[in-house]
Amino acid sequence: MPVFKIVLANPKHRNADGTYTVSIRMTHQRQSVFFPSGIRVVPKQIRKGELKDPYVLTKIGERILRLNREVLDLEKSPDCYTAKELKEYLLKRESLYTRVPLSGIDLFAFWENECLSKIKNPQTRSLYVTSLRKLRLFVKDKELKTKMINLNFLEDYERFLQKEGVGRRGVNLYMTHLKHVFNLAKEFYNDEDQGFIPIPNNPFSKYRIPHQPPPKRNGSLTLLQIRDLLQVQPQTKQAQMAKDCFFLSLFLAGINSADLYNAEKLTRDYQLEYNRTKTRNRRADQAVQKLHVPESVRPLFDKYRDPYQRRVFKFYRKYLNLKGFNHAINQGLKKLGKECGIPGLYYYQARHTFASLAHNDLKFSIEDVAKCLTHAPVMRVTIAYVKEDFSIVDEVNQAVVDYVLAF
Repeated sequence: MPVFKIVLANPKHRNADGTYTVSIRMTHQRQSVFFPSGIRVVPKQIRKGELKDPYVLTKIGERILRLNREVLDLEKSPDCYTAKELKEYLLKRESLYTRVPLSGIDLFAFWENECLSKIKNPQTRSLYVTSLRKLRLFVKDKELKTKMINLNFLEDYERFLQKEGVGRRGVNLYMTHLKHVFNLAKEFYNDEDQGFIPIPNNPFSKYRIPHQPPPKRNGSLTLLQIRDLLQVQPQTKQAQMAKDCFFLSLFLAGINSADLYNAEKLTRDYQLEYNRTKTRNRRADQAVQKLHVPESVRPLFDKYRDPYQRRVFKFYRKYLNLKGFNHAINQGLKKLGKECGIPGLYYYQARHTFASLAHNDLKFSIEDVAKCLTHAPVMRVTIAYVKEDFSIVDEVNQAVVDYVLAF
């Protein structure tokens, strides 16, 4: 860990005005670097070569506390940095922290430099990039100071989005992103303990973000449509892959395409284990799912098995990212849908169909279906007392497979 100490930059040399320059020395990896303090002291503030003025010591000591906090917040170990690299990083962080004009923080700069860099999920990052572009289009300026954001600003932005043809779901998304980034900026810059509060306003205390519209309930296919789709003979490799992925989802408890793409663990007895990509970083249990692959589905596993065993399936080798994988699936499904009379067929309908068949046709409970879909339990307190059991997932999933293939 780096060690900080208040020192005189050159105790044997005075400046032209007779003062000494005060610095902060950081010792790290057996190397020393110096942070300029911008403070000069006269000889009477020094005793035996060391600074003794309590006011100056307190002022610089507060800065050292902030530097130590930044070191503790590093994503990587401090040992991954040289002394020079760590100094450059800390000075950059300080510049974000201290350069605060009366008009507040530039939210655009914070959004780009701080927020986006911390979002690991590429899909989520892409959504936040889109939200930032839309906000820039509304503001029509290079900067958006935090003190500009008030109730009137938020209401004007909502009206702008509606005039742009953005629906309720989109308005909810853009405003939720803006609120999240604004609150992150407050958390990053405001230091109540030190009385440093560059973002005092809280416009979202009065503004109500419009609710999302209720989810569409027309995504499920009928049993007859599913069986028609099974009989279709795809004419292209892409269409065949799309059909296979659709039925992988339907016969694997509605697994998302992101989890087909990312899944890494399959045991010898064909137990698939994965953490749902969409929610694994939001839940204490990391949204884990386990199920045994039915016998009738295993040929598809063998067909698309990753020969390098880095993941369960080899889709990641053909498609550079999840976006390209999704696009290929849905393009293939559209063609298949036209052939069997299901216009606009898309991948997520497999998940809807699995849930509807399990609950409406096979009479499994909503709680059991939710378990299969890796949804967070409603009774979270109670579920914490219950030992995790994934056998119900196997039971429901096998029942759906048998029901669809019984013809």
